[in-house]
Amino acid sequence: MGLWSASVLKAPAFRHRLERLERPNWMGPSIDNFWLVLAIRAGLPAPVLLLLAILSIFLTLGFKKGLDERTTEYRTAFLIVMTGIFLVGWTVHFWDTAYVVLLFLMGSGAWILDIETKERAGLRSPARYVR
Repeated sequence: MGLWSASVLKAPAFRHRLERLERPNWMGPSIDNFWLVLAIRAGLPAPVLLLLAILSIFLTLGFKKGLDERTTEYRTAFLIVMTGIFLVGWTVHFWDTAYVVLLFLMGSGAWILDIETKERAGLRSPARYVR
């Protein structure tokens, strides 16, 4: 088990401070893993809940049926970008703007869920206005 993983498991549900973490003299203070930094700073529930949020949006969009060709291309691009960001998070920490972009992208793909599918559009009758 790695040094940082061991520090997370010492108190998995409590917040740590990076300055107080024990590490050898030769090791710098930087941790290049977004998910691990989140676990160290806020405990294990934080990365688990963030991963569940990302996964719920990812799976819901991935299994949505009846989209037109253009929206399917948008969905595919969104899923590729979110997969890339998830994988990059294992190699680098997201600071400031990059973290905001992650959260923005996570929510911005949800517009696809509001699109009416082809099957549902055929079931609805045209809107009629009554005076």
